[in-house]
Amino acid sequence: MLVDSFRPGVMTRRKWLVFAACFLLLALLPEPVLRIVHAFTIPTKSMVPTLYPGDRLIVNRVAYLFKPIKRGDVVAFHTQGIAGIHGDSIYVKRVVAFAGEKVQIQNGAFLVNGKKMTPADGLPALNYTNMSFPGAFLNSEESSYVVPEASFFVLGDNIANSADSRIWGGIPNVNIYGQAVKIYYPFSRIGPIR
Repeated sequence: MLVDSFRPGVMTRRKWLVFAACFLLLALLPEPVLRIVHAFTIPTKSMVPTLYPGDRLIVNRVAYLFKPIKRGDVVAFHTQGIAGIHGDSIYVKRVVAFAGEKVQIQNGAFLVNGKKMTPADGLPALNYTNMSFPGAFLNSEESSYVVPEASFFVLGDNIANSADSRIWGGIPNVNIYGQAVKIYYPFSRIGPIR
């Protein structure tokens, strides 16, 4: 999966038609339908190699009305009311743990309730790191954090360069904006988000 994400893509006729159809659909849809999907541009490197700055993606705002959030889902969420973040923006991160679960990072592994998480659990194969400053929820090999009720724990895939739940703690479920489902631009990266 990681090798494929670094391989340059080719803009095939099919990808071009998918992009053009998505663009026209978004341009012609009435306002109530636009509330279901939202086009979003990635501003930072916090989700590299999954998402790069400038990637444009579609966020399905009603996905979680029909299914639960799963570990490994890439979600967009509002930052309003989250300690340590000023204002209300929309961030995109990967869900790695849920309410009541105890999380730790030890020896480069992300642990949930003492179990090492793997790609089979929906998490990318990364060398996970703690934040190295006081005040972070996960700031040492000995530290752990229990995700609060009605919250989830998120991490950026660029683990060494991501502000995420290691700093802020749990993200309230009510802050969920939607599921990031597809990259539609640049053309070479069109496809589902994994």
